[in-house]
Amino acid sequence: EDDALVGVKSTALLFAEHTRKWLAGFAALAVALWAGAIAASGTGWPAWILLGAVAGHFAWQLARLDLDDPASCLARFRSNRDPGLLLFLGLILGQLAA
Repeated sequence: EDDALVGVKSTALLFAEHTRKWLAGFAALAVALWAGAIAASGTGWPAWILLGAVAGHFAWQLARLDLDDPASCLARFRSNRDPGLLLFLGLILGQLAA
């Protein structure tokens, strides 16, 4: 609503009722690209386990997201720091295990 009021051309307005599908697609693409990077780097098994946790986190975000509740959207946005922390930990532990 705020974007429309101030005239900002945001992805929220662009995707509109298809937002959940786009978010799922972006999450799947991110996980697939990270999986390719892990495979190419030869990082050990902890990276794969924690990448699975990242995929689970994205699934949780999509399941809990209420697009009509700005507080829910902000909470899910803020929780996006968690996948970065999980990936970082997975890469560190994966290198130690490799």
